[in-house]
Amino acid sequence: MSTQVGKFEILTEGTLPSGLSTANNFELCPSMDLVSFQLNSNTIWIYRLNKEKVWDLELEYDDDKDESIAQLCWRPDGKLFVVISNLGKITLFDTGTGKQVISFYINESYMSNHVGVCTWSSTTKPIGNNDKKSYYKELFDIHLKNSLVKLSDQNIAAIDDEFSSSNKSSSLLDLLLICSFDGLTSLVFSGVFTLEDYQLPIENGNVIKIVSSKDLSSHFILSRTNNSNKFQIVRLYIDFVRKYGSKLPLVSHSCSTLIGLLNGLQKHIEQMKINHKPFADYTLRIIDLLKGEIDENSKNQQNNDPVYDLYDLLLTGSLSNATKTWLTDYLGDRGIKRWVKLGKKHFEGSRQIIFCSIIPALQHTIIYLTELQGLSKWEETSKLLGLQQESIDSAIEITGSIMKSCYKYMMLLNEEQKNFESVMDWLGGIIQEVTEDEKPTKPIETADIIDFLLSISNKSAMKHKDEEIKKLYTSLDIELTQVFGDVKCSMRKLMSSRIIHTFDSKLAEISNCDFSINDNLVTLTLCSKREIETLTFNTSTETVTTEDVHKINNSTGNIQARLMGPSNQIVVLVPHDTNATLTLLELAKERSGKFSNLDDGANIIDRVELTDSQDGTIATFLTNNPIRRSCAVLDRNKKHYKVLEY
Repeated sequence: MSTQVGKFEILTEGTLPSGLSTANNFELCPSMDLVSFQLNSNTIWIYRLNKEKVWDLELEYDDDKDESIAQLCWRPDGKLFVVISNLGKITLFDTGTGKQVISFYINESYMSNHVGVCTWSSTTKPIGNNDKKSYYKELFDIHLKNSLVKLSDQNIAAIDDEFSSSNKSSSLLDLLLICSFDGLTSLVFSGVFTLEDYQLPIENGNVIKIVSSKDLSSHFILSRTNNSNKFQIVRLYIDFVRKYGSKLPLVSHSCSTLIGLLNGLQKHIEQMKINHKPFADYTLRIIDLLKGEIDENSKNQQNNDPVYDLYDLLLTGSLSNATKTWLTDYLGDRGIKRWVKLGKKHFEGSRQIIFCSIIPALQHTIIYLTELQGLSKWEETSKLLGLQQESIDSAIEITGSIMKSCYKYMMLLNEEQKNFESVMDWLGGIIQEVTEDEKPTKPIETADIIDFLLSISNKSAMKHKDEEIKKLYTSLDIELTQVFGDVKCSMRKLMSSRIIHTFDSKLAEISNCDFSINDNLVTLTLCSKREIETLTFNTSTETVTTEDVHKINNSTGNIQARLMGPSNQIVVLVPHDTNATLTLLELAKERSGKFSNLDDGANIIDRVELTDSQDGTIATFLTNNPIRRSCAVLDRNKKHYKVLEY
């Protein structure tokens, strides 16, 4: 694909390994030299502008429910991005590492009300600068988290680092807004904490675009009535942004991190179970082999507990034929080594998880809960934020109980490991004596061996040592869910929405649209095969200030247009038979209501011709980054791409 360039500057052009199944989620990162592509229903590619593939992300979705990628959205600073499925599964990724931070479903509502669009916004100025100065403000400047042990789990640490209240950006609000096609709306604060299921006043229509005001207190949602050219602009007010002030980032950061910590605790507790299972299974299986051997050598096959046979061997030194066969034919040196290896993985692995992951997470949990506890004790903030002191106090108490249970569990692990190692030395010595006729040199720790044999007899105790931790975790989960629910309930009371404008498009067949906001002006572009309609709406007066239609000649495909955000410009891609043109256009500043011809040169700032050099490489799809004044085009086959600066 050869190119003639005017003021446009080519940053890169490349060819993907294979054609994409869709041009959806073809996006430029707002702050980094990255571009995203959607390969298929569950795979995202991220490329650098030097044509290097950075991340190849395959999402785990439910094929039976036809789950697939709906939206990819970058956080404005580019450090994180989110992939959202049509069924409402949010998967948050760290852009720097490509690793998953957290994954969760918003709720079951999106199983039937599929996700349509989303937008991710952040405030550029700290919230609450106008808050009244408080003599107690210094209390919030003491950051105990700085003295805590760093979290070993990279995913939880990512949430903690990005959204902790000790971060310099702690007073900045971060909001991901997600809408289903029929207007079911969820607000995700700090990437995790979700206020779900607010229904917008949309009837018989589909949500197609969202834009947010700078302070994130108002959001404008564009919907299109089914099978018609009628459009509506809905305004969503979230008044708690102003009323909460600087407390909103603090609460949303804390709640998001607590959710991440809770998610991590569940994963670590489950990992301990996974580490323990092979050891427990092997222990029971090898003892069952001894029982089978005893049964074959015994006329009375009732109450032939193999542990009693091992007791007899320990106390009398009498080695029965069944036990001898079991030691030499079934266990042996190889069996001992395998048993020891599995035991080591269980004991050391569980101890490491508790000490390096669970306990630090619990310490962080207590600190974040203590922050919320402080707010809940002030009458003015507790009522405003919906924080219930009783629930928070209970959550702190349960967290402390989990920590005590973890220390107790580590003591049990140490004791059990000591007993297990004594049994391995004892059995190893007997095998050596039987096979090599050499007396064992290590002393027999009778008490330790008896304790381990008792634990084998009590199979339920052996399998459920960590039940106390699991039960306490469940209690903490329930209590924190109540805390989050109280906060969400308070937020919902300060939300409202209404339709502020309805209009009919002048275009016959609309192929795509774009939507942006600059102060009080919302600008909309609608495209068809040969025309672009632009409309500017003043959100203060709720009136249309500008409305124009631009005609384009010789277009053979659907026109693509993207707004330049705060500026009064749009980038327009027009496919032709053998080439495509990319135009930077200045929008009219006053309402005319007239039709104009884009090819006449009026209001054109710059234009570049993208010439076809081989079949199928005509630029057909367009995306842009208004902040960095760059755009990217993708060819008809969704394989060749080009990134330009303008």
